[in-house]
Formats: sequence, structure tokens, C-alpha cells
Amino acid sequence: MIDEDPRLYSSDSIVQLLLTYRDIKDYEAMVSLVEKLPDDEQTKKPAVREYYAFALNRRQKAGDREKALNILNDVLQRKENQIPDLLCLCGRIYKDKFTESDYKERNWLQNAIQWYRKGFEVQPNIYAGINLATLLVVCGEQFSASRELQTIINTLHNLLGRKGGLETLSDYWE
Repeated sequence: MIDEDPRLYSSDSIVQLLLTYRDIKDYEAMVSLVEKLPDDEQTKKPAVREYYAFALNRRQKAGDREKALNILNDVLQRKENQIPDLLCLCGRIYKDKFTESDYKERNWLQNAIQWYRKGFEVQPNIYAGINLATLLVVCGEQFSASRELQTIINTLHNLLGRKGGLETLSDYWE
């Protein structure tokens, strides 16, 4: 369908296609879709770039993660694009790199912490907070000795409390 004339699609319709492919975990189709599009204002929209970077990270071909980070760094140059989803996607990419290094590349762990911290600072949220807290513990932080970890946990407690009691939650990512 997009092969016919990609110029006929708006960024909204492109994002909807990307979300559909994401929902069925077809990361190759996501990457292929964006790479078939002309390099114009539609493909430079932050949402299109975000899902492209997301798909590259999940596809996991050689060079995909570095390409995804380059895309995100470019998008994040603009202050208005510095939102938790984009910041935390950088954290996720570095966390994946750290995990795949058999937990040896500590610089990737530090980068993941830095990006999740930025996402949490911009807007405290459960996703950034849980990942940041987990990675700080992996890094060796102790709850009893870390003011940052205590603050994160307290904030998470408050965020989860707004959703009701823990016994009623079916998924804390909701």
C-alpha cells in the first residue's frame, strides 16, 4: 500500500501503521515502512522518529541500536521533544546493550541510568521510576543509604497509590 505513493500519507496515518505493526511485534515492517518513505517533514515528526528508533532497537540487527540512538539524539536536540517516552527509550536501548554485554559494560549501565533519570526528572512516571530504581540497585545502590533511591521509591508509592490499592492493580504499567 505504501509502495504505491508514500507521499499520500500523513504523519498521523504513518504513526497508526507503525502502532499496528508494533502491536503485532513486526519490527521489520516498522523499519521497512519508514525507510521507504521520502525524507520529508512527515518522516521527521518526533512520533515517526520515536517508533522508528523503537523498531530498530527491537529488531536488533547489527548497527540498529546505534542508529536508533543517533535518531533519538537528533530528535532530542529540540527542548520540546525532551519528553519521558523519548528519554526513556534512550535508557531502554542502553539497558538492552548492558544486558546483552552479559552485564559487563558498566558505561552502558551508567548511560541507561542517566537517561531514565532524565525521563523521571522531566515527569515522574512509573515506567521511568521502576527502571531507574532497578538499575540503581544493579549498580550497587542500597535503599537505606541512597537518598535518590528513597525519593524514587516514595514517588513511585505515590504514583501507584493514585491508581488505587496494589491489590486492585493488574498491571503496574497501566
